[in-house]
Amino acid sequence: MEVVDPIRIFPRLTVFPCQDQPFHYELKMIATGGDQRYTFGSSSFDLVTVLNPTEGILEITAGDKPRQGAVNGFMTRFPPNRDNATIAIVPAASLSIPPHVAEAVVGTQLVIPVAMFGVSPTKGKESVPFHSCQGVPLASKVSDSRSFEVVSTQEVAPLSPDSKDGAQQTSLGCRGVAVEMRSPGFSSLEVAYLPSTKASLNAETTIAAFEPLQLLHKGDVILAVGSSYQLHFVGGPRPWPKNPSNHYKHVNGSSDALRVVRVQNAESGDVHSFHVEILCSRVTLGNDEAAKEIPTFVDVRVGNYPSPSLPYPAEAELRIPIVCAAPADVTLIPLTTRPELEP
Repeated sequence: MEVVDPIRIFPRLTVFPCQDQPFHYELKMIATGGDQRYTFGSSSFDLVTVLNPTEGILEITAGDKPRQGAVNGFMTRFPPNRDNATIAIVPAASLSIPPHVAEAVVGTQLVIPVAMFGVSPTKGKESVPFHSCQGVPLASKVSDSRSFEVVSTQEVAPLSPDSKDGAQQTSLGCRGVAVEMRSPGFSSLEVAYLPSTKASLNAETTIAAFEPLQLLHKGDVILAVGSSYQLHFVGGPRPWPKNPSNHYKHVNGSSDALRVVRVQNAESGDVHSFHVEILCSRVTLGNDEAAKEIPTFVDVRVGNYPSPSLPYPAEAELRIPIVCAAPADVTLIPLTTRPELEP
């Protein structure tokens, strides 16, 4: 005789939005317990089509009317060991933009999550998120159309930045809006759901684009002991407009052979361009006696500290090799203070 755990199938309740035009959503059910061999089915034929009964892959047909049905999963060898889950189609009641990554490098796309909610058919008046909302009409617009462009409102919602490797990753919403970052700046992004029978639901967020952090100096940086040099950087995330005091520029030398004297913005006052003065204090050598000078590094990090309006800030990093060396020879160049006399 074999004793097994009762079967449980998940998700227990899956909700999709009512919409003017029929739309087919795909849903995968998960089962636990039993002997790990399951069969899925449903008698709600107008709502649920079982595409793969052993893998739990379903097709849900959503239309303009609220509906509710059941999915059952059972142990293939012993059908009485079974469980049921609920599938429902309900009207959209609210829309929001969950906390998300809001900054991206120029030339890339940023996908903003959109979450929509309905009223639970099984839990009183409790608000429940839609599993997917790809079929509903969404309108999106940016306030700065020169620097930003909405390229798609049909993206899969991004995963939460809090999701960790090896753990179950959580989607931030039921839909994603992709925005192309054309040039540096800030913009508001408004997303609205415009059903034909109700007042519109909308939400707004702020997004930012920034140039990559880069050093303007070309070529190697080699300094004599005791000498200093100014490194000129541009780019990186800009001060967040809702909390500009949270912006930082962290600069560190990788060893005591290199000292960071000062970090200051460009004379023009442009906070996106800054200078770092470094001082070479001693020669950096390898471990063996025959080793030559080896580079030490200047590590630069630019970004904003997390805040309620920017919970997942971007950070730009750059590592610059610097060689502190003793001069191998000295060359004297005469300084002519007056024109040479005619013979």
